[in-house]
Amino acid sequence: MKRVAFEVMLVSVLVLLGLAARVAPHPANFTPIAAIAMLAGYAIRNRVLALSAPILALIAGDLVVGFYKPEIMVVVYAALSVPILFRGLLEKKFTPGRIIGCALASSLIFFATTNAAMWAFGSLYPKTAQGLLASYSAGVPFLRMNVLGDLVWSLGLLGAYSACAYAYRRMVPTSVATTKVC
Repeated sequence: MKRVAFEVMLVSVLVLLGLAARVAPHPANFTPIAAIAMLAGYAIRNRVLALSAPILALIAGDLVVGFYKPEIMVVVYAALSVPILFRGLLEKKFTPGRIIGCALASSLIFFATTNAAMWAFGSLYPKTAQGLLASYSAGVPFLRMNVLGDLVWSLGLLGAYSACAYAYRRMVPTSVATTKVC
């Protein structure tokens, strides 16, 4: 029961963080949503609950900043949920290098899928190979901030989580700490 309460509280905090970061002034694509998904995937055992963190943060943010074309939203939401799947990589060896690798993969997946969606479902680009290349070219300036944001937020959130888990294990008796509340 303690684990479930901890996971629900963590989702709540992550959703509020995601909402605050999306509605506060920030450089384009410099948001914590991929990092939230990565942390949720790593720290929350229940997959549905883990998936709810980035999805609810996106929905809450979109309620404030506005929705857009549904087909593109589905791709954005899916791309920003992919980092949940990196749990296995992070569990095997939880290091800054692994976090950086997962953050870079998140950025590249987001770039590839969302620019393809803009081409496929939007009206800005012709449905040709040149149109697809134009969509990717137009997305390149946003990629830099996306990578930087994913790196900063992922290292910050997962580093903070790791520090809290370490402090918790040091403060709580071994018999209780081994239940892996955090």
